[in-house]
Amino acid sequence: MPGEYIVFYVAGLGPTDNPVASGSPSPSSPLARPTDKPTLTINGANVPILFVGLTPTLVGLYQVNFQVPADTPAGDLQLLLVQSGGQSNATILPVIHK
Repeated sequence: MPGEYIVFYVAGLGPTDNPVASGSPSPSSPLARPTDKPTLTINGANVPILFVGLTPTLVGLYQVNFQVPADTPAGDLQLLLVQSGGQSNATILPVIHK
C-alpha cells in the first residue's frame, strides 16, 4: 500500500564507506553504506531510498529501506535496484489501495 515502509535484502553492492573485513559482521555504528550509491525505481519512477547499507551484525548482507510513495498506482509493479549502470533482476511489488 502507498505509505508503507519496505525492507528488502540484496548482495553484491560492493565496497562501503566504513570498510568491513571479509567474513566479519557489519557494524551498527557507524553504519557501512556502499560507496557507489544505488537508485531504486517502481515502474520506472525513482523512489527515495531511506537506507542502503550492510545489515548490522550480519555478514555480507545489504539492506534497502524505502517508503512506497503516496502516488504509487495499484497493481503488480516492477521494482528495480540500479547501480553503476547494472540492474537487479526485476521483482514484482504488488500494490493495493484501500
